Amino acid sequence: MQLHFQSSCCQGRTMQMQYFIQKNKTSDPKAILMEKRIGTISIVIYNRAMAERVNKLISCYGDCVLARQGLPFADRGIFIITLVVEASSDKINALTGSLGRLENVEVKSILSKIKTVQS
Repeated sequence: MQLHFQSSCCQGRTMQMQYFIQKNKTSDPKAILMEKRIGTISIVIYNRAMAERVNKLISCYGDCVLARQGLPFADRGIFIITLVVEASSDKINALTGSLGRLENVEVKSILSKIKTVQS
């Protein structure tokens, strides 16, 4: 089964959905969104040239971003972005994994222990 998403920059979502289908034996796209967690993602960028790629990835996952704050420390050569997110653990991990693979970018996330079920 091949699933297509509107944004071409979100190819990881197709792979994520294929993994979900294999793992849970269901192709219901709503099932992956049923259990959500709230958390934060901290991103430190050491090269401003990477900011465009970081922003593109964040935009791909914009449906789960509740808040965003950016702090540029140009004189120190670092740029910090913090996100408040609400999504499934798999989706949050996909975002942090994609960001963490970028050169000159560090990512850390904290997720609440409380899980909510989407109605």
